Amino acid sequence: MATWKSSVAGALCLGTAVSAYLAIVANEKAEEASINETAANHNAGQAIKARERALAKKKNAEDAQLAERTARLETESGLADMFTSHGLHAGANAEAATAVLWFTKAAQLAPHDPEAQVENRLRARNLLRQAVIPVATKTFASGLGQLDFNPTGQLLLIRSGSRWHVWDWAENRLLNWLAAAEDISQATWSPDGRWLAFGFQSGQVLILDSANGKPVHDLKRPGAIRSLAFSRDNRYLAIGSDLVRIWNTETREFLKLTYAHPSPVHSLVFKRQGKRLATATEAGKAQVFRVGPGETDDKPLFDPVPHAPSQYSAPQFFALVRSLVTIGDISP
Repeated sequence: MATWKSSVAGALCLGTAVSAYLAIVANEKAEEASINETAANHNAGQAIKARERALAKKKNAEDAQLAERTARLETESGLADMFTSHGLHAGANAEAATAVLWFTKAAQLAPHDPEAQVENRLRARNLLRQAVIPVATKTFASGLGQLDFNPTGQLLLIRSGSRWHVWDWAENRLLNWLAAAEDISQATWSPDGRWLAFGFQSGQVLILDSANGKPVHDLKRPGAIRSLAFSRDNRYLAIGSDLVRIWNTETREFLKLTYAHPSPVHSLVFKRQGKRLATATEAGKAQVFRVGPGETDDKPLFDPVPHAPSQYSAPQFFALVRSLVTIGDISP
């Protein structure tokens, strides 16, 4: 009986101990769950605050962008109004090119005001018909003595001081054709634009291919070259010094005749058909010669006539009649 009671008491004690242990474990789990819940709530709060800060930062950035855009639009609007005013003033003073620039810029600054933009574009377009606008500019160190476009109009032959330049104005670049040569005395394009001939003080005549600037013919004559001229049909090249020789571009040979002059020939010009050549000398005289492979007379058609322009230039054939136009003093 005592043993049974002892067993029951032991069992009760064990049950009590187990119950106490389970209660302690339950409490610990409850506390752990509470701690985890608190941590989760804290993390959630931090996440909410972080999101709120991010939203606030984004809103501030958007507000700043809006303020910047508003300020820019206000500035552009003010500038557009000012440029429009300048354009109206320039137009009233017959400065069409300047007015076009003002109106064009005003239109560019007013995308937010389509009506004003259209008005300024129309103003610029209407004035553009009256404007003289440079398409290209080039500066040279020395004064310009000669400007001569090739037949296509894309290349411009320029003499600046003692140097000659070829300028591709459309591409705004100087072509390095004999740019270093300082003894060039004359230059001229062929009428078909295929060649560019240079004459030198040494008596050399160098003909370049105008497509690439490479030499295609090299002629040598005694005496400094003072003048060059192609016939209109490209058949002949007249070369002037104290003598005048005619080079046949088809046969690549000089004609037999040599045309002597009492002083250097500064200018040459062929008649339209290429059968007559007028010369002008530094002595202030002009003469006309027959030209052609079958000609045997090297004498002028008539006695020299006065031709003394203020700047060296050739006399001109008058197309309608058999006449030669010269410049001279005919006062008694």
